Amino acid sequence: MLKDIIAVQPKTGYQLYLKFEDGSEGIVDISQLIKFTGVFADLQNLDYFQQVKVNPEWGTIYWDNDADLDPDVLYSVVTEQPDEFEQRHQMMIEKGYDTPEKILKLIQQVKLEMLKEI
Repeated sequence: MLKDIIAVQPKTGYQLYLKFEDGSEGIVDISQLIKFTGVFADLQNLDYFQQVKVNPEWGTIYWDNDADLDPDVLYSVVTEQPDEFEQRHQMMIEKGYDTPEKILKLIQQVKLEMLKEI
């Protein structure tokens, strides 16, 4: 589903205006998506946060400390559509794989089927 980000503009606080290659656009509050730890710790400083840039090669936003964000996640927030992980998670729940135990059992079954093919 990868949609490249083609424009970014810092707004108030930790909000960013994002525009994607398909014309989708909107405001994302980054503070709702990340914890300001690790590579994201520098972003807690609003002056630094506002130095965000678009990397056209990667199709996403980044900062000079090598922090970047997944454009699929940002796209799903802007468009209010679930990203691929959320879609697959929902599909698993609908098929009855709604607990870690059930998911592990499925994985074991798949492994056994794969071993039979060897």
